Amino acid sequence: MTDLRRTPHARILLIAAATVGIAATLVITLRPPSLRERLAGMRPGLDLLRDSAELCSDQLAREQSSFQALGRRLDTLRSRVASLEDLHPDGVPADSYRIYLETVDSFNAAVAAWEPAAATVGERRAACEAVVRRHNEKADSARALNHQLNEKDGAPADPARD
Repeated sequence: MTDLRRTPHARILLIAAATVGIAATLVITLRPPSLRERLAGMRPGLDLLRDSAELCSDQLAREQSSFQALGRRLDTLRSRVASLEDLHPDGVPADSYRIYLETVDSFNAAVAAWEPAAATVGERRAACEAVVRRHNEKADSARALNHQLNEKDGAPADPARD
């Protein structure tokens, strides 16, 4: 090792090799990615968007189910209130009045929960549509890159893959 430090030609060769190595590294890192590299780089994002869309869809289905259950509860309570009011033409009988008030209170509480639940379902649906739209845009870009790659490689276009 001491001979390399003392030999001027070795230093020049070492500096030249380091310079070539640095230049090669810069050229490799600064060149635009190939179509194949761009396509491969899109895959993780597409997978993540697909998983996000599936998760969002599952959550939306659960929220819609809860919202529908709330709607059925409201219908049941509304029917129960109506049936208690229909017991007598002069109004709710005294022996049923406590149950009537409890049913009306339950109905009012369910009505108060209906609008926020509807808003939540609407917001979830909009969020899911946005995720699906982003996924589809990215998938369309990937298909276009794949088509370019196939044309560049001279492979016949496969309509099933486009």
